[in-house]
Amino acid sequence: MVSALVSGRQAIGIEIKPEYADFAAKRIRKEFGELVTARATA
Repeated sequence: MVSALVSGRQAIGIEIKPEYADFAAKRIRKEFGELVTARATA
């Protein structure tokens, strides 16, 4: 995700384990600020 954002590309991140998704979100926030996210509503 970070490399896609750095290169100006769009990306979609899907993670099974919530703790990994949280880790990724923290890393992206550190680099770029706040995120726009969508959560599954199943």
